Amino acid sequence: MIITAVVSSCCLVNFDTNAYSVDCDYVYKAAELRVYAKKIVIVIGKKTIGEHERCFEKHQRIYNPWHYVPILKRKPGALRNGAPFKEFKLSASIQQVQKKLSTHPDGDKEFIKILLEVREYGLDKIDQICMDVLSEGFCNADLIVRRIRRQPEKTSEQKLFLKYPPDFDCHCYDKELLTQEMTNDRIN
Repeated sequence: MIITAVVSSCCLVNFDTNAYSVDCDYVYKAAELRVYAKKIVIVIGKKTIGEHERCFEKHQRIYNPWHYVPILKRKPGALRNGAPFKEFKLSASIQQVQKKLSTHPDGDKEFIKILLEVREYGLDKIDQICMDVLSEGFCNADLIVRRIRRQPEKTSEQKLFLKYPPDFDCHCYDKELLTQEMTNDRIN
């Protein structure tokens, strides 16, 4: 079944007395709900903006907290008090970072800096970096964000290629250097 609905100001679309969250970038936009036996997929154009297991209870709100993370930049208190974040599932290392940062005066804002990187870099990378930082014995949001954004280090197998390789055969210089070295060896 396909139904059209408008995304509310709370980033929700309604179906059968229940409300399902969508990505916060699509508030007040018309979306298409594709209702299947066990799931609901919310689409705008060809882009999926939300996907949930179908709820058969009545008057429920079904949240995906990741849909709301960008809003935390403006409303950091929602991390502790917002309904979408009541059952926010994070890995042990990320939870540990959150706990350590919560001892700072702006701990929530600092932790949100890390969460905002998930969209671009993925949860696995952030989890690994949090583990690494914790194993080093310190915890700083700016350090974690810098490490997340850092380009991967080149391995020995990766080779550098010149954008404009030389089009002249430089081996003649090698011969000249060899001749000079032999001459210097004879003199010494």
